[in-house]
Amino acid sequence: MDTIPGYSIVREFEYKVANYCDAKHCLSVCNATTGILGVFYALGLSNTEIITTPLTWAGAFSGLKMLNCKIKFCDVEPDNLTINPDLIEPLISPDTKAVFSADFLGYPARLDRIKEICTKHNLLLIHDAASSFGSRYKGFYTGHFADVTILSFGAKKIFSIGEGGCILTDNDNLFDHLTKSLMHPDRQNRERNESNPFALNTSINPLAAQYGVEHFDKSLSEIKSKQEKIAEWLKQNTANGTLPYGEPNFYKIVVPVNQLAKHDFITDDLPFKNLVYNELEFCGYDNRVSYDCPIAANALNQYKIISIKT
Repeated sequence: MDTIPGYSIVREFEYKVANYCDAKHCLSVCNATTGILGVFYALGLSNTEIITTPLTWAGAFSGLKMLNCKIKFCDVEPDNLTINPDLIEPLISPDTKAVFSADFLGYPARLDRIKEICTKHNLLLIHDAASSFGSRYKGFYTGHFADVTILSFGAKKIFSIGEGGCILTDNDNLFDHLTKSLMHPDRQNRERNESNPFALNTSINPLAAQYGVEHFDKSLSEIKSKQEKIAEWLKQNTANGTLPYGEPNFYKIVVPVNQLAKHDFITDDLPFKNLVYNELEFCGYDNRVSYDCPIAANALNQYKIISIKT
């Protein structure tokens, strides 16, 4: 993005995020949960079949439940705990319309491989990068290979503006659908010279956007410093001295307990007590299919969150 059309503090914030992520289009939203709902709504994915990971925050699926999507769960990779591209194709049916991937607590998914599969089967790739602002994969910022990516800047995120998020895409047609469906009609009038009076108002609070603009560069510097310090710590304190797949932002430091060489740290369980399909509310929502994702299930016991001083 080279210009800031329709200048406002919100537009300036979107401009900064898009430039940092090397994305063509950026639309800010009040929070990532609403952003996910908005993306699936705007792209016409109500009442469709979606393939996704069970090892993530269950709230990411609240919008899909509202839109009556049929959710199929795919097991994860053992090394980075993101959806396993090699297991996606057998789950694809004529009803499948999208893959909803997610980075795992800042650890990037293999989106290039997933995108190849989606292109082959004419599926959309929608990516949840709520925890991975600042993460990189194959030289690109997280979500680069997806059709649409959702970021979160909530209170506990590595870059926080209190509340808010952004939707990123390089696809002009998809962005047109997103702005028509999610951008406030008044803003559509200002920036698009047209408006949809039935659009959802998913607008970010301008004060949150202003805070984001003012603290953006400092936050990026802090993320980079944390990455460097933790990468060095992991080299010295893991059994084989290897780093995680890709370049995570280390929003959370996730390590298999049996690979840790030293024990001068504090461990905690993963923040998800259950896989999504084992949550009681989800079982009541969708009991059409039983799921078995053993790698994801075992990760709840085999992986820990490591707390270290940086």
